[in-house]
Amino acid sequence: PFQEWSLRGYRRSYGDRRDANRRPEENENYRSQSANSDMVYTFRYLPSGGTPPKAVIRRPPTKNDLLLSAEGKLRGISQAQRQRKAEEIYELFLTYVQGIHVG
Repeated sequence: PFQEWSLRGYRRSYGDRRDANRRPEENENYRSQSANSDMVYTFRYLPSGGTPPKAVIRRPPTKNDLLLSAEGKLRGISQAQRQRKAEEIYELFLTYVQGIHVG
């Protein structure tokens, strides 16, 4: 449990784009953070000595696939809006694949 952890007083953050514009002030938490319900996870690094496998990345749909889609946020909007929204979704997919989470 979080309350038993020696670093429980450390100011926490999400560490991603949610922190880009605002961080909690002193004695403030994010809405969904509560020390009484938070958990602490620990990991131990045990290298195998071998070369790790190459990461498998599933590429996002192409922009054309998105433009042809008629579901979700692309349903019932004009072609110009669809073009803008497809571009926005595609760029978001790429930032996740590239590991860009702040900003």
